[in-house]
Amino acid sequence: MKQKKADINKSKQIDTKDLIKAIEMIALTCYGVVSLKEHSLLFVNKKTTQTKDAILVSKRIDNSYKIKLYVSLMTGVKITEVLSEMQKRIKYEVENRFHINVDTVDVYVQTMVHEK
Repeated sequence: MKQKKADINKSKQIDTKDLIKAIEMIALTCYGVVSLKEHSLLFVNKKTTQTKDAILVSKRIDNSYKIKLYVSLMTGVKITEVLSEMQKRIKYEVENRFHINVDTVDVYVQTMVHEK
């Protein structure tokens, strides 16, 4: 039974756009996250950021995934706690929704924003 389930998961192709959209929705609902940011510091002050520039997903040789995410947080939050919870939540929800193995979730804070 487990062998058949593993074979099904291997043959099923994951659409990267769906994966990135899911990661975006999960990240933006996390406490303390204001927005997604450009991964290049040269463009960090741009008014609009495309999701493809803020979330990088790569598939590894062992069929696991590596996720990099660039965010802007509000001031007054404990950065380490927010990032730790984001990592756990993204890994858990993506693995359960897409039935894939997520090896790492790296979250980088590009800016801190004072919310009014």
